[in-house]
Amino acid sequence: MKTPAGNSKINEVDPLEIKRFNLYKPVLEMETPFVTSLREVGSLKTILVEVETKDGTTGWGEAPISPPVTGETPGSVVGAMDMILPNLIGANPGDREKIHAIMDRLIEGNTAAKASVDIALHDLLGRLWGVPVWKILGGSRSRELSTDYTVVLGIRMKWLKKLLTWFPKALTF
Repeated sequence: MKTPAGNSKINEVDPLEIKRFNLYKPVLEMETPFVTSLREVGSLKTILVEVETKDGTTGWGEAPISPPVTGETPGSVVGAMDMILPNLIGANPGDREKIHAIMDRLIEGNTAAKASVDIALHDLLGRLWGVPVWKILGGSRSRELSTDYTVVLGIRMKWLKKLLTWFPKALTF
């Protein structure tokens, strides 16, 4: 099997096999609250997922918790993970279609939980193959990345200046 970079490093660790998953539940305090029309957030709850193969290589994913956006809570994400992760032990992390089929068969919805597993697998494969994830996803067509940025309500001049340092060409007034 060839990697996206064209080398055969994967053959050195074949057969790839998921050995274990670890879940971490940090609560990250924000320097400044994030305020939108939906809510004010002073800390971020997230679930971090670590996947490890039998050779000790690890990859990381994240399921950010945002009930108003995804409908998922820390408890629902952990509950989904309790259903999903034991069924992925021994799977080949490179067989992402099979892993997605297993996750979808086991539980409906739970997109943050499933995405965190998918992100962890991509990170793991990038590390195993020695290539950045953007190459696994098909490479770069542009040097620019389009994204959105949610501006907090009650924006202050200090935040505006910070935004301008992050996106000097993107913002126009």
